[in-house]
Amino acid sequence: MHTKMLTPSLWFERFKRFEVRFTLKFNDIKRAIKWHILGGKYFFNRYTPEILKAHKWCFIVGCNNSGTSLLQNLLDSSGLISTFPHEGQRYTNVLTRASRRGYERVWSEFNQDLKLTGNDSLDCVPRLLHDWMTELSLPIKEIILEKTTANAVRLTWLQEAFPRSCFIGLVRNGYAVTEGISRKGEKSVERGARHWNLINKIMLQDSENLDNYLQIRYEDLVEEPQNVIEQIAEMISQDSDELNKEIKRQFVLNAVADSSMVNIRNYNDESIARLSHEEIRKIHNEAMEMLDYFGYEANV
Repeated sequence: MHTKMLTPSLWFERFKRFEVRFTLKFNDIKRAIKWHILGGKYFFNRYTPEILKAHKWCFIVGCNNSGTSLLQNLLDSSGLISTFPHEGQRYTNVLTRASRRGYERVWSEFNQDLKLTGNDSLDCVPRLLHDWMTELSLPIKEIILEKTTANAVRLTWLQEAFPRSCFIGLVRNGYAVTEGISRKGEKSVERGARHWNLINKIMLQDSENLDNYLQIRYEDLVEEPQNVIEQIAEMISQDSDELNKEIKRQFVLNAVADSSMVNIRNYNDESIARLSHEEIRKIHNEAMEMLDYFGYEANV
């Protein structure tokens, strides 16, 4: 399927990676100045408990290329939440970023450096809260949405760090995800399939210890967005005095209207069609456990 020749799209992917790395370093310096010099450290060390009580955090997690950005955009269109333009990991270096060179889109290969559990220290929470809150547009809503795919291996830690939290785990056909990882990340299908299998396995195991977790499928999101958004609205607002039934109704109406406007659809068949029979066989061999669990097939 792939050749060693660099196409314009691959050149662009590499340029974007360089641009992101440069921007991350520059913005890390700006946040450090705010923290150490402009009073951020004093303020957030003192008021973190009150801030955590005032906001509910909703974390979208899952393997990359599973539709997490699509879901974030749909929920953002409701106008009732605060969120970031990109993954939350771009706005802090408190948590190890899943952006190590050579591991683009297969960050599970250094999972030991990314994973956190509920037993790990929470000392960094004030700084993490500072980094994230200062990047949100004002006014900051009661509900804050954060999407970082690598947080799929930090679920129990995030629940401890953010007591008013809920989680949305997104799952997509492993054949389609692996094709996207291979094409966009210039990785073999074997590496992509192992990544997809491991991330979903960890996410399923750790979600059993969460108080407020909703698992949805990409296929349901793109084919029946209203049903999925209704489920999410119910979960997000279930313990909120502010989000009453009318607000939930408006949340659904706005997000569904946006989904119709952008004409979202299922891209699985197009992705899987790019795979050769040999690549499909390799993906099945590497990700058989989770493919069988979710009932995903190549259908080609």
